[in-house]
Amino acid sequence: MSVAITTSKIEINSARWGKLLVDPDDIIEFPRGIIGFEKYKKFAIFESQDFKPFQLLISVEQENIGFVIINPFNFCPDYKPKIIPLDLKELNIQNGDRFLIYAIVTLAPDSRQSTANLRGPIIINLKKRIGKQVIIPNEEYSIKHPILPQANALN
Repeated sequence: MSVAITTSKIEINSARWGKLLVDPDDIIEFPRGIIGFEKYKKFAIFESQDFKPFQLLISVEQENIGFVIINPFNFCPDYKPKIIPLDLKELNIQNGDRFLIYAIVTLAPDSRQSTANLRGPIIINLKKRIGKQVIIPNEEYSIKHPILPQANALN
């Protein structure tokens, strides 16, 4: 339950996720934090072959603050979030800039009940290492969108 800087890496010891190392250049600054966690501004993304297609978005400032995230196009290939110009400006995204979109996941004991928040995606400007959770105006997307195809068919 501590954060320490080792030779060029930041070590995060999370009770939940174990020991994680992050390069300072990989830290993503969230100037407004994440909704409900506005106090925490610095996060890093961690991947694990055992955890695919999910990734972890972990606070570098408070190691026990973290989110399971997923690329929404993995389960919703037609996802087309309308990102408002103000959000693009805050992220310093201009025409041609590369950015990533993630959805925060709620994992359920029964994986068929796991959902992703498509209404409030995480947008990351890759070049500037700036992130923001945005609220999109698309009413067709839910904060509890089923991840598994068979769960979608049931709704």
